[in-house]
Amino acid sequence: MTLDKALYPTKVHSTGGWKNIVTRLALIGFALAAVTGAFAYFGGWFSTDELTPGRFADRFEEVNGLHPGFRRNHAKGLGVSGSFESNGSGVRLSKAAVFEPGRVPVTGRTPGVVLGFSSRRATANCGELR
Repeated sequence: MTLDKALYPTKVHSTGGWKNIVTRLALIGFALAAVTGAFAYFGGWFSTDELTPGRFADRFEEVNGLHPGFRRNHAKGLGVSGSFESNGSGVRLSKAAVFEPGRVPVTGRTPGVVLGFSSRRATANCGELR
């Protein structure tokens, strides 16, 4: 055996020719397209009837009417303010400062649906609401 034949063998190991390579590339392309399509489907790109925040709030207005001066999806409810008086018993359960003995000012909003009244009736009974 000469040096040329040892360094440069004439027989090349093949992967099956062009047909096999094209088949493998087609399978890879199909897999990529399937994954991309799945992401697009679950991301809602194919849906024309998707629920958006605007459509959600529009439906609130259709059912409950317009409430000028209020945020669209928080039109019903009641604003509350007052104070929380703690006797200190909650300190053993939590490190929150609100549970230490004393008074803490509170401002919040309660949903009218839970309390069984609407903000219009509350306005008539409680005075002006913001």
